[in-house]
Amino acid sequence: MSIPFIHLIDDDEDDREIFGMAVKNAIPTALCNAYCNGTKALKALNNSQKPDYIFIDLNMPLMSGREVLLKIRECPTLQGVNTIVYTTSSNPADVEELKNLGATHYFVKPSSINTLIFVLRELFSGAALPYLINGST
Repeated sequence: MSIPFIHLIDDDEDDREIFGMAVKNAIPTALCNAYCNGTKALKALNNSQKPDYIFIDLNMPLMSGREVLLKIRECPTLQGVNTIVYTTSSNPADVEELKNLGATHYFVKPSSINTLIFVLRELFSGAALPYLINGST
């Protein structure tokens, strides 16, 4: 397994911290950059190496996860990047809309860090996961 390079875009500081801990537990050598909003993340994405994964919170101020996903999908240098919506919303309309906008997966934030670690290990290993990951996968 190669060392994954990850970007997380989430306005919630606690969620960024928990996600970072889970990534380090899933693959200690992984590189993970976290951003508090889409504007900062997009600027960083344009000035860094191409990541393997981008996790995007859906409901953020300044720029929504939908808007961030659209910008990523428009960027030629980010084509092919696994882009995962990582959100508390399990609304079927959101799930379908983000799939149509080009998200690789729709991952509903689990209530357990152990579940998050498990799903991240599966994802980073290249295991075939369903589009909708509801935290019990």
